[in-house]
Amino acid sequence: MRKTESFYASRREWSERKHQVLLKYLGAATRILATRFGAVYFVDGFAGPGYYEDGAPGSPVLAAQHAAKVSTEPYPLRLINVEVDEKLFQQLEQHTTHIAPTLVTNFCCSFEAAIPQILKLLGNLPAFFFIDPFGVKDIPWEALEPVLKRPYTDALINFHGRTAGQLAGLFFSQVRRPLSYGERLNKVLGTDVWQSQVKPSDKKREAIIQCYLEQVAKARGIACRHDVRDATSGRYKYSLIFASRARLAFHIMNDILCETEREYEKAVQGFKLQKPLRGLEAQFQAQAEMMLIQELKEQLYTLGKAKGRVRYGDLCFEAYRTWFARAKGSHYLAAVKQLIQEGRIRRDRLTGVKPEEWLEFT
Repeated sequence: MRKTESFYASRREWSERKHQVLLKYLGAATRILATRFGAVYFVDGFAGPGYYEDGAPGSPVLAAQHAAKVSTEPYPLRLINVEVDEKLFQQLEQHTTHIAPTLVTNFCCSFEAAIPQILKLLGNLPAFFFIDPFGVKDIPWEALEPVLKRPYTDALINFHGRTAGQLAGLFFSQVRRPLSYGERLNKVLGTDVWQSQVKPSDKKREAIIQCYLEQVAKARGIACRHDVRDATSGRYKYSLIFASRARLAFHIMNDILCETEREYEKAVQGFKLQKPLRGLEAQFQAQAEMMLIQELKEQLYTLGKAKGRVRYGDLCFEAYRTWFARAKGSHYLAAVKQLIQEGRIRRDRLTGVKPEEWLEFT
């Protein structure tokens, strides 16, 4: 059985979470961008067959269903799917074209080979790229960079930090031909600077993910990262890298990721609790919320105090470097409200804080 076939046998819970994030953001982005541009594109760079063998819909089918749903709206969503495997491509065609026949374009080739055609097809219209490969080798930087540098583009990239970290480890080890591993990683990162920055004693996965994040931010303008873990074991699965030039996009994606992860955390917590304690889930969750806001409050105060005076929106955005997908906008407002109550932010009113408002820290 090929790796691609085994992957599509059933949808894992972390893939289901990823698809929920995708659909929620796609809906929000379509409404916002299409009112200005008239249409929006969604590009699925590694689409697969459309359905898993267990009947669960994959990202191209979910996107096609959403496009069909909003096809009567004044902001059409157009879809581009790419699948290199001919057998999977035939299934993709069968599963997507009948849902939204005038809105779907499918390419049977590698994502790298399809990029020139995709960029030509997009023109100047806004696009949301979903780049979800099996490993790191299928998204060479040379192919990805033109996507990130085009205007009106958001991208959600599944970066396999474990694989990239293993390549870095092999490069620094005494295995045969270590340079070949370094060259493979250079193609993914678009630079060899990591070879001098990362030390043999460093945690390779973390160092390489950070290097990739910096490369994406340099090309796109802004990038944030969220590590996805198995909901039951807590093991690292992959890193979602979100890139955009619009701050509103980050606020939206931050809240969507946070809400999705919280729902799964609640489900896992409720499952793990012994039966006599299961009626106390709400109490445990409320306590966790309070602790989260307290921690966020101190982080915001540290950032704000260092600047003295800062716009609220800029303060939140600065916090995203370490807090992306950990707290929603409502948590930020609650934390700022407490700082005002404590006199650590000078302001007459507790509510009504706007992104453009200047906050003065004492």
